[in-house]
Amino acid sequence: MLTLEGDLPRLIAEFSGCQPPPPRVVEDDPAVLLYTSGTSGDPKGALHSQRNILAVADYHRYSDAITCAWTGEVYARDIPSDTRHLLTSSLCHITSLHNTIVPRLATGSTVVMNQGWLGIRPVLELLENEHVTHWNAVPSMAARMLEIDDLDRYDLTSLIRFTLSSEPSTPEFAQRIRRHLPFARDAVVDSYTLTECSTSIASATARELEEHPGTVGEPVITVSLEIRDPDGGWLPDGHAGEICVRSPFVMLGYWGDDEATAETITPDRWLRTGDYGVVEHGRLRLLGRRADMIRQNGEDIFPSEVERALGAHPAVRECLVTGMAHAEWGQEVCATVVLVAGADATKEELTAFTAERLAYFKVPTRWRLTRDLLPRNSTGKIVRRHPGHGLREP
Repeated sequence: MLTLEGDLPRLIAEFSGCQPPPPRVVEDDPAVLLYTSGTSGDPKGALHSQRNILAVADYHRYSDAITCAWTGEVYARDIPSDTRHLLTSSLCHITSLHNTIVPRLATGSTVVMNQGWLGIRPVLELLENEHVTHWNAVPSMAARMLEIDDLDRYDLTSLIRFTLSSEPSTPEFAQRIRRHLPFARDAVVDSYTLTECSTSIASATARELEEHPGTVGEPVITVSLEIRDPDGGWLPDGHAGEICVRSPFVMLGYWGDDEATAETITPDRWLRTGDYGVVEHGRLRLLGRRADMIRQNGEDIFPSEVERALGAHPAVRECLVTGMAHAEWGQEVCATVVLVAGADATKEELTAFTAERLAYFKVPTRWRLTRDLLPRNSTGKIVRRHPGHGLREP
């Protein structure tokens, strides 16, 4: 056992002036194995390289420099940063490991760790007492802040960047955050992140969220992004297709699964994300997972579009839309809706509400109304394929 009082001074004196041996790794050597969240299928081990880790650290240095430019501060790469980052998700997720812990080891910033399960008031106390400047939060965490009726009792003025990450949030939700959380109008940031890509693929500032609702912003530095058709052909702006990216952030492949790796990463290192999106005015808008697409009578229906429409209803706290087999249509649209405490809505009311906002074939025909929150994994993401989403006949 080493002691700070005796052994550490002795070792410092003994090895004073010595240089550590050169690293015996190359950039494409494996560095980290992180598993995907498995919200829509079985988790896979994403193998990240030394290059990935270095690229992520440099991206965060770049982001810190941009923040300094906005605030008028001087950025000094070799001096520890004064930023203070709150960690509220488990370390098995890239939001925590790659985008909080690892880059802050490189920049010398402070990481404040929440212990145990997330309690919103203890987190608010941490934000206030520790003068937190940055917080990467999943939308479900942000939603719990909206339920606090005395939020103004907490001093959150130190928070300059509040990033919604890990799962898509609806434009309506992002606007609610900006309206009701006093710090969020200028601090809230939305992003698009994948385990397979180490860090953010695209990011939208508070101003972009105000001027272009629904966007997740432009691709971040070093990321090339294309929208492609099912045959891998490039699609111009305004056309929906699969999001494909190439970057030093892209993983080496899936651990022990050459077949899945070949399906996901092309020979020229483009990552097929499995997500559908569209680029509008240079900014990416997410449409949903390819695996979650509902196909009804030859029509493609994105669950996220139906979820956004439902989410605008004042009695809906959260919702999940999926497809179920139908003898005539192929699939039908099914909705599990969690109602706001103290509020009521019938399936007939919700049917009429969505029918005013969507094409007729996108309106759910099966409903489950509940007060129980949707099942989530350890990172707070909704588990889309879960027996708890059982639906009843209409």
